[in-house]
Amino acid sequence: MIAPRSVTAPTGHHRKPFAPVAATPARSTFHRMERLRGEKNFAALIADGKAVNEAPFRLIGKILEKKASDKDAIVRIGFAVPKKHIPLAVGRNRVKRLLRESWRVNKERWIEQVRQRGVRCHWLIVFQGRQPVSLAETERKTSRLFERWLRDRDTELRPAR
Repeated sequence: MIAPRSVTAPTGHHRKPFAPVAATPARSTFHRMERLRGEKNFAALIADGKAVNEAPFRLIGKILEKKASDKDAIVRIGFAVPKKHIPLAVGRNRVKRLLRESWRVNKERWIEQVRQRGVRCHWLIVFQGRQPVSLAETERKTSRLFERWLRDRDTELRPAR
Protein backbone atom coordinates (compact mmCIF):
# COMPACT_ATOMS: atom_id res chain seq x y z
CA MET A 1 0.00 0.00 0.00
CA ILE A 2 1.27 3.49 -0.92
CA ALA A 3 1.35 6.15 1.77
CA PRO A 4 -0.55 9.37 0.97
CA ARG A 5 1.59 12.35 0.03
CA SER A 6 1.95 15.19 2.42
CA VAL A 7 -0.02 18.28 1.45
CA THR A 8 2.12 20.69 3.42
CA ALA A 9 4.99 22.54 1.79
CA PRO A 10 8.49 21.38 2.59
CA THR A 11 10.29 23.36 5.25
CA GLY A 12 12.47 26.24 4.15
CA HIS A 13 10.11 27.31 1.34
CA HIS A 14 8.06 29.84 3.26
CA ARG A 15 6.76 32.93 1.58
CA LYS A 16 7.34 36.17 3.36
CA PRO A 17 4.21 38.15 4.18
CA PHE A 18 3.47 41.00 1.78
CA ALA A 19 4.59 44.35 3.11
CA PRO A 20 3.70 47.37 0.98
CA VAL A 21 6.60 49.67 0.25
CA ALA A 22 5.88 53.38 0.50
CA ALA A 23 6.63 55.65 -2.47
CA THR A 24 8.04 52.99 -4.78
CA PRO A 25 8.92 54.53 -8.16
CA ALA A 26 7.24 53.12 -11.24
CA ARG A 27 9.22 50.39 -12.95
CA SER A 28 10.68 51.15 -16.34
CA THR A 29 9.70 48.28 -18.57
CA PHE A 30 9.58 47.59 -22.29
CA HIS A 31 5.96 46.66 -22.90
CA ARG A 32 4.68 44.78 -25.90
CA MET A 33 2.62 47.76 -27.00
CA GLU A 34 5.83 49.82 -27.23
CA ARG A 35 7.43 47.39 -29.68
CA LEU A 36 7.33 48.13 -33.37
CA ARG A 37 5.78 45.08 -34.99
CA GLY A 38 4.43 44.08 -38.35
CA GLU A 39 5.95 44.02 -41.80
CA LYS A 40 3.82 46.97 -42.95
CA ASN A 41 5.04 49.19 -40.11
CA PHE A 42 8.69 48.35 -40.78
CA ALA A 43 8.30 48.81 -44.54
CA ALA A 44 6.54 52.19 -44.14
CA LEU A 45 9.15 53.34 -41.65
CA ILE A 46 12.07 52.40 -43.89
CA ALA A 47 10.43 53.90 -46.98
CA ASP A 48 9.21 57.20 -45.48
CA GLY A 49 11.26 57.63 -42.32
CA LYS A 50 13.95 60.23 -41.70
CA ALA A 51 17.31 58.95 -40.47
CA VAL A 52 20.21 60.19 -38.35
CA ASN A 53 23.50 58.39 -37.74
CA GLU A 54 25.73 58.11 -34.71
CA ALA A 55 28.22 55.35 -35.47
CA PRO A 56 27.65 52.44 -35.05
CA PHE A 57 23.89 53.15 -34.81
CA ARG A 58 21.31 54.58 -37.20
CA LEU A 59 17.92 55.86 -36.04
CA ILE A 60 15.10 55.88 -38.58
CA GLY A 61 11.96 57.64 -37.41
CA LYS A 62 8.56 58.61 -38.69
CA ILE A 63 6.01 61.03 -37.25
CA LEU A 64 2.39 59.88 -37.18
CA GLU A 65 -0.80 61.76 -36.39
CA LYS A 66 -2.37 61.09 -33.04
CA LYS A 67 -6.07 60.31 -33.26
CA ALA A 68 -8.46 61.32 -30.47
CA SER A 69 -9.52 57.70 -29.92
CA ASP A 70 -5.97 56.37 -30.16
CA LYS A 71 -5.08 54.11 -27.25
CA ASP A 72 -1.87 53.05 -29.00
CA ALA A 73 1.57 53.79 -27.55
CA ILE A 74 2.89 57.28 -28.24
CA VAL A 75 6.20 55.80 -29.35
CA ARG A 76 6.84 52.39 -30.87
CA ILE A 77 10.43 51.26 -31.31
CA GLY A 78 12.19 48.36 -32.99
CA PHE A 79 15.79 47.19 -33.05
CA ALA A 80 17.65 45.58 -35.95
CA VAL A 81 21.07 43.96 -35.98
CA PRO A 82 21.86 42.62 -39.46
CA LYS A 83 23.49 39.23 -39.81
CA LYS A 84 25.84 40.85 -42.31
CA HIS A 85 27.45 42.88 -39.52
CA ILE A 86 27.29 40.40 -36.60
CA PRO A 87 27.20 36.86 -38.03
CA LEU A 88 26.69 34.96 -34.75
CA ALA A 89 23.24 35.01 -33.14
CA VAL A 90 24.81 35.35 -29.69
CA GLY A 91 26.37 38.67 -30.71
CA ARG A 92 23.20 39.95 -32.39
CA ASN A 93 21.13 39.06 -29.33
CA ARG A 94 23.59 40.83 -27.03
CA VAL A 95 23.47 44.04 -29.09
CA LYS A 96 19.66 43.95 -29.14
CA ARG A 97 19.60 43.31 -25.38
CA LEU A 98 21.85 46.34 -24.81
CA LEU A 99 19.67 48.50 -27.07
CA ARG A 100 16.49 47.42 -25.25
CA GLU A 101 18.08 48.16 -21.87
CA SER A 102 19.27 51.55 -23.04
CA TRP A 103 15.76 52.35 -24.27
CA ARG A 104 14.08 51.01 -21.14
CA VAL A 105 16.18 53.13 -18.81
CA ASN A 106 15.97 56.39 -20.80
CA LYS A 107 12.62 56.17 -22.58
CA GLU A 108 10.60 58.48 -20.34
CA ARG A 109 12.38 61.66 -21.41
CA TRP A 110 11.99 60.84 -25.12
CA ILE A 111 8.36 59.80 -24.81
CA GLU A 112 7.59 62.98 -22.85
CA GLN A 113 9.05 65.17 -25.60
CA VAL A 114 6.85 63.46 -28.19
CA ARG A 115 3.80 63.54 -25.89
CA GLN A 116 4.12 67.31 -25.38
CA ARG A 117 3.87 67.81 -29.14
CA GLY A 118 0.68 65.76 -29.50
CA VAL A 119 1.97 63.28 -32.09
CA ARG A 120 3.12 59.66 -32.24
CA CYS A 121 6.41 58.29 -33.56
CA HIS A 122 7.72 55.01 -34.88
CA TRP A 123 11.46 54.49 -34.47
CA LEU A 124 13.90 51.84 -35.62
CA ILE A 125 17.49 51.62 -34.37
CA VAL A 126 19.79 49.71 -36.69
CA PHE A 127 23.21 48.56 -35.51
CA GLN A 128 25.80 49.04 -38.25
CA GLY A 129 29.05 48.18 -36.47
CA ARG A 130 31.20 45.08 -36.71
CA GLN A 131 31.82 44.59 -32.96
CA PRO A 132 29.34 44.81 -30.06
CA VAL A 133 29.67 47.93 -27.90
CA SER A 134 29.34 48.42 -24.13
CA LEU A 135 26.12 49.42 -22.39
CA ALA A 136 27.55 52.83 -21.44
CA GLU A 137 28.52 53.56 -25.04
CA THR A 138 25.16 52.29 -26.28
CA GLU A 139 23.32 54.63 -23.89
CA ARG A 140 25.50 57.60 -24.81
CA LYS A 141 25.16 57.07 -28.58
CA THR A 142 21.42 56.34 -28.55
CA SER A 143 20.83 59.45 -26.43
CA ARG A 144 22.66 61.52 -29.04
CA LEU A 145 20.60 59.86 -31.77
CA PHE A 146 17.28 60.76 -30.15
CA GLU A 147 18.42 64.31 -29.34
CA ARG A 148 19.50 64.89 -32.94
CA TRP A 149 16.41 63.28 -34.45
CA LEU A 150 14.06 65.32 -32.25
CA ARG A 151 16.03 68.54 -32.84
CA ASP A 152 16.02 67.99 -36.63
CA ARG A 153 12.25 67.33 -36.61
CA ASP A 154 11.40 70.17 -34.22
CA THR A 155 9.39 72.11 -36.83
CA GLU A 156 7.38 68.99 -37.74
CA LEU A 157 6.81 68.14 -34.06
CA ARG A 158 5.52 71.55 -32.95
CA PRO A 159 1.98 71.36 -31.59
CA ALA A 160 -0.78 72.69 -33.83
CA ARG A 161 -2.14 76.05 -32.69
